[in-house]
Amino acid sequence: DLSDAPLVEGKSALAEELCLPFREEMRNVNGLYHTYTLYNANNVGNGNRNDTMPDQRQVVPYSNLWKEENLGDFDSLRSIRDFVSNCHEREEVARRMIAPDSDTALSEQELLELKIPPSGISPSI
Repeated sequence: DLSDAPLVEGKSALAEELCLPFREEMRNVNGLYHTYTLYNANNVGNGNRNDTMPDQRQVVPYSNLWKEENLGDFDSLRSIRDFVSNCHEREEVARRMIAPDSDTALSEQELLELKIPPSGISPSI
């Protein structure tokens, strides 16, 4: 599964190239909202003037999109969500690899470029 690429040992070219852009895109999407209109199926086709009138409108944050119950059969979105989650995991492992008393401050990109020790990373998903 492509979403596991950031968990591999050594270096991951996919993680180096895609983690930050995918993470940024998820941040952008999560900041948006969608107006969702529910229609009452019982009113449709009854000849009522209100057949096309919505029962209610809801404003839903796109951040809810990534929840398992909302993904349904969208395996591609699930893979993106899992990929970004595994990128965070890789970054955390890289942070722990650096000595805590070190004054070295690495960027997110530099953390993603560190070699992960053999056996890789166990997913937390």
